[in-house]
Amino acid sequence: MKEQAQFKEITDEIIKDTYSRLKSFVYYDNFNLALRIRLARFESDGNVTQKLSQLRQELNEYLKGSNLNSRITKMITQIGYFTVPKSFENDSNSHKVNGILISNTGANNHDKYILRKSTILIDCEIELHIIATLWIVLEGVHLVNKIGKDSYGYHIQLKEGTTEIDGKKRLFSKYFDKYQEWRDKGIRAAKKQIEDGNDVLLVSLDIKNFFHSVHVDFRQLKKDLNCSEKSLTSIIEKICFKHTQIVNEITGDKHPLKKPLLPIGLVSSGIIANWLLSDFDKSIKDKMAPVYYGRYVDDIFIVLSNVKPDFNNPKQDNSNTKDITEWIRDRFFYDNKPLNLKKTESDNGNDAPYVFELNENMCNGLTIQTKKLKLFYFSPDWPLAMLNKFEKTLEENSSAFWFLPDEEKMEDSLDDKAYDMHYEDTINKFRSVSDVKASKYGASVFLAKRIKLSTLHLNSTDEKLAKEVFRFFNGVATLSLYNMWEKVFTYLVVTKDLRSIKKLHKDIVKAINKISYTGNGIEQIKTNLNDYLDYCLSLAFSHYPELYDKLSKHDKLLGERRLVIKENIKSLRKSLLTRHHYLPFPPFVLTRYYTEQETNLIGDVDLLEILFKDNENTLELDESLKTENWRIPRWIHLQEICLLKIATAIKNHTNKIDLLLFHHFVRTENNEKIEEIYTKECISLFNELNNTSLYDLATTIEHKRYSETFESKKTSRIATDIVSIKDDTKNEDLKLTIGVSNVKVHLSHITEAINKKSILSRKKRETHIKLLNEATSERLDLLLLPETFVPFEWLFAYADEARRKQRAFIFGLEHFTVNNKCYNLATTILPIKSGKIKECFIVPRLKNHYSPNEIDAIESIGKEVPKTTPNAYHLFKWRGFQFTLYNCYELTNVVHRSIFGSELDMLFAVEYNKDVNYFSNIAESTCRDLHCYYIQANTSDYGDSRIVQPTESVIMNPIRIKGGENNVILKYKLDVKSLRQFQNKRMPYQRNDKSFKSTPPDYDHKKVNGRGT
Repeated sequence: MKEQAQFKEITDEIIKDTYSRLKSFVYYDNFNLALRIRLARFESDGNVTQKLSQLRQELNEYLKGSNLNSRITKMITQIGYFTVPKSFENDSNSHKVNGILISNTGANNHDKYILRKSTILIDCEIELHIIATLWIVLEGVHLVNKIGKDSYGYHIQLKEGTTEIDGKKRLFSKYFDKYQEWRDKGIRAAKKQIEDGNDVLLVSLDIKNFFHSVHVDFRQLKKDLNCSEKSLTSIIEKICFKHTQIVNEITGDKHPLKKPLLPIGLVSSGIIANWLLSDFDKSIKDKMAPVYYGRYVDDIFIVLSNVKPDFNNPKQDNSNTKDITEWIRDRFFYDNKPLNLKKTESDNGNDAPYVFELNENMCNGLTIQTKKLKLFYFSPDWPLAMLNKFEKTLEENSSAFWFLPDEEKMEDSLDDKAYDMHYEDTINKFRSVSDVKASKYGASVFLAKRIKLSTLHLNSTDEKLAKEVFRFFNGVATLSLYNMWEKVFTYLVVTKDLRSIKKLHKDIVKAINKISYTGNGIEQIKTNLNDYLDYCLSLAFSHYPELYDKLSKHDKLLGERRLVIKENIKSLRKSLLTRHHYLPFPPFVLTRYYTEQETNLIGDVDLLEILFKDNENTLELDESLKTENWRIPRWIHLQEICLLKIATAIKNHTNKIDLLLFHHFVRTENNEKIEEIYTKECISLFNELNNTSLYDLATTIEHKRYSETFESKKTSRIATDIVSIKDDTKNEDLKLTIGVSNVKVHLSHITEAINKKSILSRKKRETHIKLLNEATSERLDLLLLPETFVPFEWLFAYADEARRKQRAFIFGLEHFTVNNKCYNLATTILPIKSGKIKECFIVPRLKNHYSPNEIDAIESIGKEVPKTTPNAYHLFKWRGFQFTLYNCYELTNVVHRSIFGSELDMLFAVEYNKDVNYFSNIAESTCRDLHCYYIQANTSDYGDSRIVQPTESVIMNPIRIKGGENNVILKYKLDVKSLRQFQNKRMPYQRNDKSFKSTPPDYDHKKVNGRGT
């Protein structure tokens, strides 16, 4: 007999880490909004630390041998349930009735909507959810090896060689990643077999009503876990028994109380489910010998090689379920193990359906419906149209959010995306249409993209789209699509469509009142759906509470639940459980302005006005988040911290020398030291908030100081820093795919930005999205855009693209005014890949020399030009490359543009410049004098956006462009390795190599090999 596992004390660190993982799970989960609101309420009273401490003490006493605390015992006895609809009698998701296509089968002409099936979720105190999460962290992890690699749902990633969960905050591996891996591996395995000349049979199985049918043998579970009766497993067992009792009362079923059900909505259930099916997984693999077997909870995908159905058997017809299932039984499960084919009673008295019953160990009683059994056979001698089509569809769906929503390519109609057309013959014949079905996925993606667009620029109310929403959410579909309520309300809130919000809310309430159910608990179902509606409204209005206040005061139906929804909004914001990705400036969630106030942060708000309000601490960090980082439900990305630091520095910036933007001074008696503080503060806060220690992701060190003596004191004139980015990207050939933009910067936009604020129009948004999507299509490493091109309000969107796509951006921000100072910032965004971490670092720099015309435009309206003393430049080291950036008029200073002699692979220049000839001379001479690639982007109407290389004149400009009505990107691959190999040669040996022009006199060849490191 195995020795029982030793008691492991639950420390303060363990309980907080566990809570953090639970909170992260809830934050990313879109299914159980009831749990989200309950967790927000649990934390918002400010006593969460004491609550966790109390629970920790109670559990430690229990695990040491005491009886379970009466408080926890009471929580278990008071477990309730939350019901959501699964299907309705008159909602088949199809518009086909008795062979006739009817466009309004779900119309609102029904007096009752008959609920056919419902899903029962556990509803309990948050402490029990914490215990369930703690069970996974301390006990459930020991089941990982038994579960094996064939299970993709509720997947736990362990630290190598340990039983500790890997990754910060995450409880399970990302849902989408594992789901995509589960499907893609099977498709790839099938294609590989066909390419090798083998027949392939794909089998898809689905276990019926798994969580409401499975029975857990906790004695076996405790045996496999080698744990005692005084264990967290025993508490989970008590919770499961109580939940089973509730389900029995609701359904009238008699589940054996010796083996309870698994509660839906309790995180531990997923791990136990995988454990229950692990022996079944092995048995299926032993019987069928597949080339691929994968299970995502209760969905099974099998790929078989050289298994060919008997097409010569006239009885074997895909329309005959009996013959198909009998063939499968005879071929694989001839001894009725681990699946036994059974005939069951049908509900309608017609031919009884068949099911496969699982009879492997703990899976007795579970069934696979043969009507959901799918077989796909592929011969290597025939086209793979179906397999290729399916693979392409999967790729399109998985990349649905890879590209930003391009409005010109994106269907303007919800109808286009919310329905799938099915055909029996050629697509060109109307009579070939066999059915039209609602597509929840298509509608969801469409609305998500619309919300994304609206956060970049406020869309006005779209009456056409509103009508389509009500055509889609019509009749019983209003209820069956309940999991889309929040997204629709969010879109209507962002676009401030008050009329549609009131109408949709009224329609939903009306539909809920029409629900009819033959089982028990109809009033509970209606109550739960009304609660769910409150949760959706709370999340939708959480970033725009003022709009809810306005609506609820003038709409009786919305006002009835005003106090509840207002409290939900307050709790969601304080606990950071709102949808952060809807914010135009996500770093707001780190401030007290967000957590302690109910200000509007989406809709028709002026972002700059909010950020830089006088005498308001809109950017004041909530310091408690640094000491209680376990309360933050997600990873805080580096670009968010950069944005917060940039905004704070600008808001506090003055022209005093000791408050130079992003730097501070340390003075000695006869000298001064300039210290760059921006990078240190960003990385430090990044580590504090994420509870990590990645201090070398980005570092900045002092480089050169050009000084002059005035009144016996040495004063810096030019200060340069080296910004080094840690990156694991392999780049041995040292080639960089550059995108040089040819885009028009409108003078009217510059003037408006200087005089008032940036123009954020739909047309302008379309321009930027097209450019970003073109950069993605061309797979650029770096995109260069002109001076004064990107509005400050869209800086986060560019940074998010840089992080997600691992693409660098260099551009100028449009002018913006804070404290009467008109800023012109050149910005470099560099992606970072370090292990599993993907981030990006934003490096802004104030323009050292404003042009004379620029100064006139600013000062003529009473605004100021920010002074920089000393002038500052950056030398960047990233992915093995070394480069710098100049902002237009700065290049006219010969001393400034020569400071990085012998140190550059590339020099980038962002410009808005009429004097093309003068700057053309600068470009060519700088390229030769510094012996580096020179890349500049100017507005297309003035032109001369180009790449210059230190070669003979005929090939000196591999890219040079001007004009055109359309904005485009020209792609070119820079060969830095060849340039360095040439620069390593000394004179006179360079003369024999005609690939580049000779390096200038006094060129420091020793610096070449040290670049980028």
